[in-house]
Amino acid sequence: MATDNGWVLLASDAAWSHLNYQQMRLPLKLANLIMDNPRAYVTTLQALQQLHQGGAATIHLSHEGQV
Repeated sequence: MATDNGWVLLASDAAWSHLNYQQMRLPLKLANLIMDNPRAYVTTLQALQQLHQGGAATIHLSHEGQV
């Protein structure tokens, strides 16, 4: 969504924590058992990391509670 302060992205369940995409912290391998597509998860984290590093959008996760 475009706002007066720039783009805002609600990433929903794409990451549990900002540290996941900021530092490419992946979940434990055990979590891959419940993921439909672990490779797609990593691809999504990489895309979020690029947005974050480039300052292209403010990213909010649904788990934050303050969104």
